[in-house]
Amino acid sequence: MDAVAESIYEKTDGAINIQTFPQAQLPAYKEGVEQVVRGARFISVEDPSFIGDYVPDFKALYAPMLYRSFDEYAEAEKQGIKILALDYIYGFRNLITQKVIKTPADLKGMKIRTPGSKSYIDTLTAMGAVATPLPWGETLSAVQQGVVDGLEGSEFTNIGTKVYEGPTKNVANTRHILGTCGVYISTK
Repeated sequence: MDAVAESIYEKTDGAINIQTFPQAQLPAYKEGVEQVVRGARFISVEDPSFIGDYVPDFKALYAPMLYRSFDEYAEAEKQGIKILALDYIYGFRNLITQKVIKTPADLKGMKIRTPGSKSYIDTLTAMGAVATPLPWGETLSAVQQGVVDGLEGSEFTNIGTKVYEGPTKNVANTRHILGTCGVYISTK
């Protein structure tokens, strides 16, 4: 996103200056998309499951691909969401936990942090965990304080945040979701 912001600044001769705030310094995930829906001057870069909370058919983007053309994305615009891109892939999501997970039975009773999207909650619940939605900004402290037993995320999550330096040292390669991301702004 820093490169995108720089490119836009250069191509507009400084007329448009986009500030980037990584690692949930500002609203992220569900809260970021809510900013877009409310018409804020805010660009949200999130996976499509959060759009699915407003346009249910978008939940299919985290399942077998059912869309045939970009025209079908017009449903999001009726909800105030303009999709600029929907082709960032950041890898498979896995479980990052305190204890070793080998089977779904190992997840029984474990509180696993998940984003607040219904798709994530339903997925982790179906896997046998106690899905525990938390904003990203609260996740690392929740893991360290034992509020949750682990989290789910991509290798970018694990490596980028160094979550493995805390009590969550085990990665179960569940590959339960292929993480993709989109860029959204308000139609306003």
